[in-house]
Amino acid sequence: MAKAPNKSAGKSARAKPEAAKKKPTASTSNAERTEQTRGKLVAAGRELFGKHGYSNVSTEQIVQRAKVTRGALYHHFGDKRDLFREVTESVEADATQRTAATAIANATGLGSTDVGSIGPGSIDPSSIDPWQTALNGSRAFLDICLEPEFQRIVIVDAPSVLGQAELTEIANRHGGALIEGMLSALIEAKLIEPLAVKPLARVLTGALINGGLAIADSKDQKATRREVGDVIEALLEGLAVRE
Repeated sequence: MAKAPNKSAGKSARAKPEAAKKKPTASTSNAERTEQTRGKLVAAGRELFGKHGYSNVSTEQIVQRAKVTRGALYHHFGDKRDLFREVTESVEADATQRTAATAIANATGLGSTDVGSIGPGSIDPSSIDPWQTALNGSRAFLDICLEPEFQRIVIVDAPSVLGQAELTEIANRHGGALIEGMLSALIEAKLIEPLAVKPLARVLTGALINGGLAIADSKDQKATRREVGDVIEALLEGLAVRE
């Protein structure tokens, strides 16, 4: 009598190529480990720099918090300043993403509680009010300037650790790019005068950064936040097209 085919054996044979496909290569595994280690160091640096300030954090504290070796720190980052630059990039990128999401959510009537639901294709561009987006974006950024982590890393420490030129380059690449987009939308909608976008964005970015510095230096930060907000909105209204 012929033996019935062994179904499990067939499945096993067919499964081998799939398993082979899923098996990571050595280069993929190394890349993943590198990314994980860098991520741990940036997360540890962000937490420690945000709480204690750059000068009060040692490399030993960073590697202990990240649970990596000192050699790993110097392999991925040249020194503590190099890590701090990456942390500043991370904080700026996060602030820009949150500012954009909050601005769009509020301008389309979703509200701040729905920011997390915004994704590709989730917003109809025609439903976005450029003027409200610009106002809400400036308000969202100034609210972030009240947060201790952002204040300590970006406003207080970054200018002295990185230098104003390097910090400005980071700010222009993140928040500055967002502001350029908002201003371009306002010009396209004929809501503000058609001035050169790049220098206008640099001026407004500088106003927001200095507004953040005023907030951080104030004894009554919430009151100063309101005052700076009034100034920024007056600057935007001054750009409006007059009928």
